[in-house]
Amino acid sequence: MDDPSVLSDRIVALDFNTDGTRLVIGGGVPSRFGELKVFNVADGSLIRSFADAHSDEVFGVAFSPDGTRIASCSADKYVKAFDLATGALVRNYEEIGRASGRERV
Repeated sequence: MDDPSVLSDRIVALDFNTDGTRLVIGGGVPSRFGELKVFNVADGSLIRSFADAHSDEVFGVAFSPDGTRIASCSADKYVKAFDLATGALVRNYEEIGRASGRERV
């Protein structure tokens, strides 16, 4: 990655996809926004940025086993799943403390 301005000041979570070719980072500015960005590991290029992924700092990120989705959790008390190809929000779980944990991302 050649341009450090692509990232906010805080990165607190990261995950590689299963073949190690992509890296998702999560972070943001507390009480302001949470960001998710996916990079190509080989050349550092930005593959996708998820605008307004969360309203507060992202604490955790993970690729789905097949690499097509990204799950994130944030201080805003949401767990969200995004489609990597389209950037679309696939699922949104509110108040994560009350989640049953039975649904798969």
